[in-house]
Amino acid sequence: GELPFEEIAKRMTRLKHEGTTDLMLTGGEPTLKKDLFDILTLATQLGFEEITIQSNGAMLYREEFVRQLSTIKNLKFNVSFHTSDRKTFGELSQAPWTYDNTLKGMANLGKYGIPVFLTIVIQKGNYALLKSHIEFCRAHFPHITHFSFNFIDPIYNARENVWTVPTFTEAEPHITEALQLILNEGCTFRIEKIPLCFLKGFEHFHSDLRRDIFNETRFNSFFRVKTDHTPKDWYVETKNRFFYAPQCGSCSLQNICPGINENYVAIHGHEEARPVKDGNPEEILAKALATKTRLADSLQRSTINGLHNADSHSSLFRSRVHRDLELFRHAISVKPNKNNVYDTYSHFLMQNIGLKDEGFIKKAWQRHVDGIRSGKNQKRLSFYIHMPYCKTNCTFCVYPSTTMTSDQQVEDYVQFLITKMGEYAPLFSGVPFDSFYMGGGTPSVLSAEQLDRLFTALFTHFSFEEKGERAIEFNPSTTTTEKLKVLEKHCFNKFSIGVQSLSPRVLKINKRMYQTRKMVEEAISNFKKVDLNYINVDLLLGLKGDTPQEFLSSFEDICQMAPNNICIYPVKTNDKYISENYHNFAEFEEFYYPLFGAVTSQLIATAGKNGFLPSPDTDMKSYVKPMIFVRNHQKGKTLDYTYSHFSIEEASIFCLGFYSHARIANLMDYRHVDRNARNSMFLKHFSSHPPEYAYDVDLISPRFERVKFIVQNFYKHRSLSRAAYRQRYGQDIATDFPYAVRALGTLGVLSPTPERLDFGQKDEKFYYPYLLFFVGRENVLRKTGPLPETSRDDFPNVNKAKNSPLFVTLDAA
Repeated sequence: GELPFEEIAKRMTRLKHEGTTDLMLTGGEPTLKKDLFDILTLATQLGFEEITIQSNGAMLYREEFVRQLSTIKNLKFNVSFHTSDRKTFGELSQAPWTYDNTLKGMANLGKYGIPVFLTIVIQKGNYALLKSHIEFCRAHFPHITHFSFNFIDPIYNARENVWTVPTFTEAEPHITEALQLILNEGCTFRIEKIPLCFLKGFEHFHSDLRRDIFNETRFNSFFRVKTDHTPKDWYVETKNRFFYAPQCGSCSLQNICPGINENYVAIHGHEEARPVKDGNPEEILAKALATKTRLADSLQRSTINGLHNADSHSSLFRSRVHRDLELFRHAISVKPNKNNVYDTYSHFLMQNIGLKDEGFIKKAWQRHVDGIRSGKNQKRLSFYIHMPYCKTNCTFCVYPSTTMTSDQQVEDYVQFLITKMGEYAPLFSGVPFDSFYMGGGTPSVLSAEQLDRLFTALFTHFSFEEKGERAIEFNPSTTTTEKLKVLEKHCFNKFSIGVQSLSPRVLKINKRMYQTRKMVEEAISNFKKVDLNYINVDLLLGLKGDTPQEFLSSFEDICQMAPNNICIYPVKTNDKYISENYHNFAEFEEFYYPLFGAVTSQLIATAGKNGFLPSPDTDMKSYVKPMIFVRNHQKGKTLDYTYSHFSIEEASIFCLGFYSHARIANLMDYRHVDRNARNSMFLKHFSSHPPEYAYDVDLISPRFERVKFIVQNFYKHRSLSRAAYRQRYGQDIATDFPYAVRALGTLGVLSPTPERLDFGQKDEKFYYPYLLFFVGRENVLRKTGPLPETSRDDFPNVNKAKNSPLFVTLDAA
């Protein structure tokens, strides 16, 4: 017998309030359940983010039934359709009469805009027909864009009928040609229960890699009374038991490969397994991250294709868009650094894979640099050193830094950096860096001798482009002529002096009371004496307690000291900064945005009367980008390469030092962190003992660079050239982001033309949540979880963790 609906409702409610995000109905055949719509309605009311029905599709031939299903929000179908050959279908299903009904059912799902993907079990009877099966599905059901393959698991009937289980070796060429066809069609797939050595070039599509990366947990319950006689009616699905052959020990992919299913080994043995000698596990993991995003896009395209010409169902599309917009507004409100969406793509488009050792990092760089040498990877490569020590800590500093406790502490750190240079230098032999930047903290706490020793080692071990930037940050309080002569010796060509403010009152509030106007004047004068005359001065807009009059006075005073550049950065925030300085973020906004408006309305006039002009790229309406003012009539720099962590180009950044932030383009970001203090923003206390450090690694994917390109163009031009996008990525932006382009058009915030995508000219922060349509709903949910529900507050003791998506599978037959 089956559970009554009341018991089903109780279980679903319990799971939802324990943090479960997605619901799957399977069986048996869920579409046969009489109370199906009661279950689906409840699932919608409970707020499950995704509701999936796993079905054979046969009952979906009834159009009215499918039309009613299309009214269920967030519903999608997973249809088991293992072959399109009518004879083979009948043999495999033992129900040949359902073939035409299944075809009609899949057509109905497309007609009514219900996302659908196919599950295909690879077995002896169909493996040779996989390619023709995909061709049939794409020709007759273009709305189906995702395919899930399962190599048959020899259990139950298959264990008794071993003839149904092919070998990996005989199935491999047919699997390969089917998977390649799917990619050629611009579609997506997942595959499981097959070792990576039989998926050359497709390893990153393996389901077990994605489960490990995203830490997905699956709960199961059964709608059968008899299964409730056990002490626990819930259990967590564990990974299948896998076997590693002796030869797997020499495989470069063993640490990420799921191995061979033990049930398969019982039938065919393990002699087929073949070690992969030249595999790149880091690259495979990064690509695996991208497949989740592509799957979400594929399901979105399925919905759009189904709704595109169905005016009667356009309300479904609009409803979905507005639900997503609500989610994105919530995501912006809870993300770190709320007043800055410049890093939006990095916050939502990375997946942390934990702490890694030095060997992992060195192997990743070795492969990347080898790719540069061979022409496979982009050449753009910068070098950064982080100096985490300061004389005192300022409250506003977003970067990890700590107060130095002794001169020996700094000396030990210099020696640590020089040792690391020697370790990494062979990896980069013959590959020059484009630029160098040293930031902090306060690099100028180093003595002249320490600076000379550090830079002698740097420029001996590594080569740099002749016309590349060599930049360093200096604090006015630790600037001396001796130190500046060292910079001149090592050909530095850009210097940033962190002044932040000249108001004694504001400096005192922000714990920078040691700085004086005279100190800043002397520092700039010393730079000019040593002929280091490309000087940039940094100011911060939004320091606690600042006023328009005091900020403009600081700005005008700096203009009169005649540096080459004045760069005004917006203050950054996170929850820690807000809690220490304001009652809440709303109070910060009430302070910051009026200050910004009052200052920017007068900046150009103040700069002009003091001989400065805004740079061509400066946007006086941007809360995010720095505002740069340059001295009028000065000779421009002729540097071919400059350092930027937010470059619109696809660039890699190699870093040394505690809490340095490195990037290997299209692969991963990482920070060198204290194991006990991984969150670096506004961090003021951490270990100085290298053995306590590890590398905190985030995988990135091609979508990261594409979204970065879109966001950068938005901030720079409020528009995007479609030709520029096609030139860089090989296809139109509407092909890459069909849902985002259509959704933003529906919302009236984007005006697509054949040449451009034009945003409006509203206040910049208005667009923050809209840009998340390019990031994607799936990526946002992964970081923030679903929208908060009032009903969840009624259960104060339940687990509300949001980082690990949970699924519940309900056996419906």
